[in-house]
Amino acid sequence: MSSGLNLGIRHILPIFPFLILIAAASASSLAIHFPILKWPVALLVLGHAATSLHVYPNYLTYSNEIAGGPSTSYRLMTDSNIDWSQGLKQAGAYIAQHKITECWFANRIAPELYGIPCRPLPNGLTFRRAPEAPFSPMVVGTIFISANEAAGQAWGPAELNPYRQFFERAPHDMVANSILVFHGSFDLSRAAALNQSARAQQFLSEKKLNDALSEAQTAAQLAPGSAEVQATLCQVMMQMNRKEQGEPACQLALSIARRVYPEYQFLRVPAVRAIAAAR
Repeated sequence: MSSGLNLGIRHILPIFPFLILIAAASASSLAIHFPILKWPVALLVLGHAATSLHVYPNYLTYSNEIAGGPSTSYRLMTDSNIDWSQGLKQAGAYIAQHKITECWFANRIAPELYGIPCRPLPNGLTFRRAPEAPFSPMVVGTIFISANEAAGQAWGPAELNPYRQFFERAPHDMVANSILVFHGSFDLSRAAALNQSARAQQFLSEKKLNDALSEAQTAAQLAPGSAEVQATLCQVMMQMNRKEQGEPACQLALSIARRVYPEYQFLRVPAVRAIAAAR
């Protein structure tokens, strides 16, 4: 508990049995010493039972009605407090029930592992080391967005999160209180650009410089205001010994990173950190 590391409520789970015993003892004492209070205590116990049954079987997403209820928990918490990809089986059942055929899914676990027939979208935890196949920046159909992806838990704050639009609007539906469902047409240019930037890095590590350049240039066209995308283009150009052509991308990447959440970009974005260190 002296550590500054915060990985969720699981760090303090051992205190809950003791808190429950203290609450039970306090309720019992109140009912004995102030008989009139036994009815409010009984109502609170019944209310707790009702709210617990209401969230079944999605207990991980529980928050009480004072906090807004389980369907809004993702707006208060993130990571393992809400979304551990526990809703994938329910998502598969939802797709079958609604006969959805054209869909996209942003989640940390590949949806096909659960028989979900949706095309995968990049997720913030793995997109740099395992990018998805290129996809159109305009997506039409049903989109399933994991609560962690919508909140940007692994993408970064505000505009660094390519799925920010889904956190800021009310979903058309929810699955397991942890998967947001949207129907329509959506501009996913930033997600597509970051995915292609990651593909460029992959080709760069394999010394496939022409492929890397093609991916990096496409990414820069899709998201010219992304420091990560510009930094990747800079790195590819430098590896190809095209320093004069690459210098504008290098300068632009650093300029954007200094202006847009620099404390995050210079610490957490590998491409930005690399070109900054080289200067």
